[in-house]
Amino acid sequence: MFCWQYFSGIDGVSAADVGRYGGSVSLADYCPYLQEFVWKQDGDLLRGSRCALDHNAVTPEQNFLLETYGSQSACFLHGSEWMLKQCGGKFLPHSGSGCYEYSCDPVHGLQVHAGSAVYTCHYAGQQLYVEYGDHRWLHQGNITCPSCQEMCQVAGVAVIVMKLELFSF
Repeated sequence: MFCWQYFSGIDGVSAADVGRYGGSVSLADYCPYLQEFVWKQDGDLLRGSRCALDHNAVTPEQNFLLETYGSQSACFLHGSEWMLKQCGGKFLPHSGSGCYEYSCDPVHGLQVHAGSAVYTCHYAGQQLYVEYGDHRWLHQGNITCPSCQEMCQVAGVAVIVMKLELFSF
């Protein structure tokens, strides 16, 4: 929960979600911000938080959230907690957001790659439900779709927005 907010509402954000916006760091005057981090050992870079860098990827055995790091990846919010299940047990990996490869198709729009599957975003805020089983775990979670137009504009692809007109006879 955030410690302070300078507002009681945000255009385009439901009243129920306004509490998710704000900050908890007094040094930043309680303004929300993203901070890149880097893990080093003996002065050598081990891993960081930038989705675009291949070397930030974890081993397949530790890739609980089915992430992909690389030049075609971006940070996507998770809509809820991810869960890994196996006979009689479950594991809740730290989640909140993850790095996923994405692509933009002029007709199909924004497509998010999680593990070996591809999911299509139809609208901002849509929850992509991800379920994937490997030899050890059943991975379950979701990814929140950002604005298709904004993501694909960054990628240099114009997405066709089609309007459906219904006629009554």
